[in-house]
Amino acid sequence: MGAALRRLGVEVDICVKDAPPDAILTRDFGLDTSFPVTRIATRGYGPASLRFGRGVLAGISETSVVLTRNLVTAWLTARAGHFTLLELHSPLETVRERILFRLFITRKRAIGLVTITNSLKGRFINDFGSAIAPRIEVLPDAADPLPFQTCRAPWPPKVGYVGSFLPGKGAELVLKIAALMPETKFVMVGGPDSALPQGKRPPNVSLLGRLSHVEAMRQMAGFSVALLPNQSKVLVSDGRADIGSWTSPLKLFEYMSAHRPIVASRLPVLQEVLVDGRNALLADPLDAGDWAAKIRQLLGDEVMARALADTAYQDLLSNYSWDARARRMVDILGSARQS
Repeated sequence: MGAALRRLGVEVDICVKDAPPDAILTRDFGLDTSFPVTRIATRGYGPASLRFGRGVLAGISETSVVLTRNLVTAWLTARAGHFTLLELHSPLETVRERILFRLFITRKRAIGLVTITNSLKGRFINDFGSAIAPRIEVLPDAADPLPFQTCRAPWPPKVGYVGSFLPGKGAELVLKIAALMPETKFVMVGGPDSALPQGKRPPNVSLLGRLSHVEAMRQMAGFSVALLPNQSKVLVSDGRADIGSWTSPLKLFEYMSAHRPIVASRLPVLQEVLVDGRNALLADPLDAGDWAAKIRQLLGDEVMARALADTAYQDLLSNYSWDARARRMVDILGSARQS
């Protein structure tokens, strides 16, 4: 988002608790990091989120507009008189979080809330009342488009998955599908391997481990079919928070960017972007046989595969690129400052 905002001419300063050195951001993600990345120390007395918010407040100018995914920072900066837009990717579960959100959203300089899915917007309306609906904008995650390339299936076929192997991401389903398709090569990028079932794995599955973002995108570009096998319940790295109903998977938009035909789980949150038979094929997230049938359908019908990939790529350019997301963000910020 920082790089995309910068391309629109916005002066950007990203404040983080920690981050890799700029050279790694450039090398591994291919990002333009000519804008400042300010690292704020949060060790010491008191809650880390409060120390972080105070660090942000101390380092910004009087005219700064704040876009943050940190609730405490949003409250502090809006209270201090900065136009502030809060972006959240999951509901607020604790009483403390909900109280703090109400304190933020009632501030005069609180622009509103950005969620990444309509499902999450609906949860906030349910939790905080219908009056909040006009204050919420839905901006899904995004990807930078790769240069357009004709969607030709590589030979021999290669079916791919990129992402976490944690519960609910569907990596274990990929192994089941591969066992039903021994004639087809499967490639899995990500990890950790320890999260996969430890029994015998199909010999047609290659585990490539964690790769840099740039290399992962190169792998995607070589897939005959890209898999998004999310389950209805998806656990994040702490093993507790379930984001299955709200997630806007980055790999979905990166698959679209790589111009690959997609088979994805038939889940309401994914159907906010994907339409079966238009820009992807959708399969039952619990039925490996259904996935195998859909994959074989695409491998055997290059015209269909190309049409799905073409449509998904055009959808990305129109609605789901980082530049498109940044333009909408600038419009939101600009409208608030003029009102």
